[in-house]
Amino acid sequence: MSRRLRLAVTILAVLAFLVTAPIVVLRTIGYRLDIKKGKVSQTGVLVVDSTPSGAAVIIDGRPTGEVTPTRIRDLPPKRYEVRLEAPGRHPWKKTLDVQSSGVTFAEDVVLFPTRSATVIVGGPIRSASMSPDGSWMAYILSGDRNEVRVRNLESDQDGLILDLPAETTPEFEWAPKGDRLLVIRRTDVGIKATSAVLPLGNPRLDLEEILEKLPSSIHWSTDEPGQIEAVVGRLLVRIDPVAGRSVTLAQIDGKEARMHRGKIYEIRPTLTAAVLSERAVDKPDAPRDIAILPSLSFRLGQPRASWLPLVDPDGEKILVVQTGGVAAEPLNLSAANLAWFPDDSSREFLFWNPFELWTADPLSETTTLITRLGTELDDAAWNHDGTNLYIVSRGKLEALERDDRGGRNTVTLAEFSAINDIMPSPDGKFLFFIGTENDETGIYQLDLRQ
Repeated sequence: MSRRLRLAVTILAVLAFLVTAPIVVLRTIGYRLDIKKGKVSQTGVLVVDSTPSGAAVIIDGRPTGEVTPTRIRDLPPKRYEVRLEAPGRHPWKKTLDVQSSGVTFAEDVVLFPTRSATVIVGGPIRSASMSPDGSWMAYILSGDRNEVRVRNLESDQDGLILDLPAETTPEFEWAPKGDRLLVIRRTDVGIKATSAVLPLGNPRLDLEEILEKLPSSIHWSTDEPGQIEAVVGRLLVRIDPVAGRSVTLAQIDGKEARMHRGKIYEIRPTLTAAVLSERAVDKPDAPRDIAILPSLSFRLGQPRASWLPLVDPDGEKILVVQTGGVAAEPLNLSAANLAWFPDDSSREFLFWNPFELWTADPLSETTTLITRLGTELDDAAWNHDGTNLYIVSRGKLEALERDDRGGRNTVTLAEFSAINDIMPSPDGKFLFFIGTENDETGIYQLDLRQ
């Protein structure tokens, strides 16, 4: 090799090093050259996880070879179409932005199965309700009579609780532990109620047997688990459904009251409409008005921590009031349905009217629109961990993702002529509902297990 050639090779090697060395260093610390934009930018990271795990990760239509959970590094900052696929599961797809030197998370992805729902109870089912622990289901089998029945969802044991006239349609209210059930029948002169202690064969009590007159309101106690609180005349009483006896808690002025955290909350009539008052049991003459109500038709709902909902089924209004001596305006919502977050530690709740679905945080007084429908919303519910919402409209049952980045991912789980009474199990393994197809109705179970 001549001297001139050696010099040229040396110069080319040095130039190559000067060009490639910075590129290698930049790539090592997470930088990439964007040829289209003509600039160097730091890359980002995409963290993806799913339930179940093991889903293939596809980015912009190209398989990455990665499966969830995974951490994909060195992605140039831009918008990506991310898709997850797994056998026997509906695919998940969303458009996500990866930022320079940032981390984009998609960790709460639920891949729902493509299984079909199966019937577990056939017949003309009018309504159904699942116990809070997911062990029992109460339902009404209609016909010449309305049979109120309960079913153990683990053993399939099924039994009759009440046999009622066809024109009587009761409501269900479960005790917080799920081991006791109230069957409530509202009449023009008061409330008829029967309590049942489960499993079948344990005591059943018609409250008329121990009360002098029909109560005007009735609830499971939040302060004394397994006990019932009812307003009878001008008295708030507590009932032990096993012992079959009652004790008086306080004298009241209204027809709707309950205790919560040691205080009595009562809807009292006024000259204009009504107020919600709060007082201690030992201070009957010192009530404190905490909310003005536009009508007497409001009912006290199930409290959560320091929050108490009031529902007006006639006017499709919900008020959520902060209790415990805090002076604050109630959260006023245009809706007739409310469902607390599945986890008792959260104060967040879901509410809806015929065409809109919202979530709300009463402490910050913020509401978030989840979806607005062109057809009437028949029912809605949280999934077990709050990552998705189940909605029904015109017989289509869908799972709607809460994360709205890149649009909410929506999956159709079932389609019938009609669907109502969505009942997700607390452990997330099953989804129950009443489905009607070809004039035949039944309670259906959708298996969501991995």
